[in-house]
Amino acid sequence: MNSLQILLLQKTQNNRIKPTKILIENINKKRKQSVDVIAYLKIAKEKFPKTQIPDKKDLRNMKTLCNKIIKECKKRRIAIIDIFSKKYPKKLYALDNPPILIFAKGNMRSLVSNRIVAIIGTRHPSEYGFKVARKIAQYCTRKGFVVISGLALGCDTQGHLGCLDENGQTIAVLPTQIENISPKANQGLADNIVAKKGCLISEYDSSIKLGKWTFVHRDRLIAALADAIIVIETSEKGGTMHTVDCAVRLRRPIACVYGFPKSGHNNDPEGNVKLIQNKIAVGIKDRRELESYLSSITRITRACQKNSGE
Repeated sequence: MNSLQILLLQKTQNNRIKPTKILIENINKKRKQSVDVIAYLKIAKEKFPKTQIPDKKDLRNMKTLCNKIIKECKKRRIAIIDIFSKKYPKKLYALDNPPILIFAKGNMRSLVSNRIVAIIGTRHPSEYGFKVARKIAQYCTRKGFVVISGLALGCDTQGHLGCLDENGQTIAVLPTQIENISPKANQGLADNIVAKKGCLISEYDSSIKLGKWTFVHRDRLIAALADAIIVIETSEKGGTMHTVDCAVRLRRPIACVYGFPKSGHNNDPEGNVKLIQNKIAVGIKDRRELESYLSSITRITRACQKNSGE
């Protein structure tokens, strides 16, 4: 199947991942080069009652929309990578609901690195968190890691900037379509990431509107693509915890910054304290502890490479 057919099937199922994947897998088993969508959906509905079948008018509108999306992507040099493509990042297969399609702009080779570290945290960090996010990203980059984050304000932005400071490759996973950067204030940063051989990726095309759920879905991609996670600063119920929860399920090693300067009665952020106390994350206070954490990641990835025969 080609990207147009996959995108069209996804639209017929209201962009829901699991039913679309089931449909595509069954079509691929029959080795059809072209697909009569309505006819196939009727057959599929007998096996999968939740399959949605659009009428002919809706299907024509969907085809028009899909052709428009593909044309826009070509114009803007945005690659469309489907789940069956050799270019699809294998790490995403570990998710219960990997995206059927991802849209990517820039250096896609960075997506398959086995040395990717996520730098994540609150959009409203303390002065200390603001500074340490950039310094940690700089250090990780000097050690040969690709830095991944979500292009949000605060810790994410500082993570991307720290990597670019050292002329490294950074990946921004977006909660929106690539041609509509959010927040708008980071449009320049997004352009700079691409210009400096980094990559922007999203699972959303131009017809999908930004919502709270798109941020949550974005967070799972960060956790899956990363080989390790570093939490800079977070509250107990911060959005950062979405990424952490997914990273735990995927068994990614997690580290968390501690040792914040005292400010009144506060010291380390409550989310950071919880992660370390519950032994979900190891603590990082200085360069020695950061170096130890990064060295452990390197050992793990080398062992995985050896076991997989890469």
